[in-house]
Amino acid sequence: PTAPIPGPPPSPPLPLPVTPRVEPVQSLSDELELPTTTSLSFGRQETEMLTVRPVNTNPQDAPVAMGAQHLVLPATGMLSSQMQEQSLLARVIAAQESVRRRVAQRLHDGPAQALANIMLAAEVCAKLLRSNPELVPSELEQLKQMVTVTLQETRKFIFELHPMTLADLGLAATLKRYGEEVSARYRVQVPVLVPQVEPFLPMGKRVAIFRVVQESVANAIEHSQASLIRIKIELFPGRLVMVVEDNGLGFDVEAVERAAHAREGLGITSMHERAEALGGWLRIESAPDRGTRVELSIPLQP
Repeated sequence: PTAPIPGPPPSPPLPLPVTPRVEPVQSLSDELELPTTTSLSFGRQETEMLTVRPVNTNPQDAPVAMGAQHLVLPATGMLSSQMQEQSLLARVIAAQESVRRRVAQRLHDGPAQALANIMLAAEVCAKLLRSNPELVPSELEQLKQMVTVTLQETRKFIFELHPMTLADLGLAATLKRYGEEVSARYRVQVPVLVPQVEPFLPMGKRVAIFRVVQESVANAIEHSQASLIRIKIELFPGRLVMVVEDNGLGFDVEAVERAAHAREGLGITSMHERAEALGGWLRIESAPDRGTRVELSIPLQP
């Protein structure tokens, strides 16, 4: 008889399905523990690593233990996200405090000082009314001029804080008025070039563009000793480009941006963040003794 042909070895029996046992957890802290010796580094900050204690480490319940151990990744992810939120919150608070300090300084040096001078002038008028009444009219005229100047300065200050013309007249008219006021106050030339027909822009975009212009002009006045600061708005298919350029001293862009990031500077950093928030980009071109050019490009559609 012919010998039988050997066939493949029999397959091993399939393992019975294991139903994981899930125990209810009262709170996340019940299953998480913070060791004192293990840490993870996120950038420059260091924080303790979250580890997860399995519900049951019996080999028969391996699926349950592995499922519990996989919670390590979400825990570290939550921690990283939490750190980012805290960092963002810290930056927002720092920006708010910086603005408040600037507002307080402006109020102290401007309207508050002017009001104190007005009080002194009023007291002089009261004394002259008893001693030399004939001098009172001229003193009152000076007092009136002081009040007029203080009112004008206060209105300019309000305009810088929140220009109402952005909502009423639009971005182009606001930039023209801003250029005129900067030119008159600091004795620099500030031509403003805008398109004849202004596209519709949501209020958030108008404010962001205006703030970038403000920061760029302030930097040119404070640091570059410029005599000419040009503000220009150009329209391209689907995009709006804003340019602020000056003929000042210029600077090393890379060095300044590194320093701004190192100390979490709010000027240049805030301009980049505004551009990114609008879905656009911001570019700064400068060199010593060659002036500075700030260019912001944003999409017209949201």
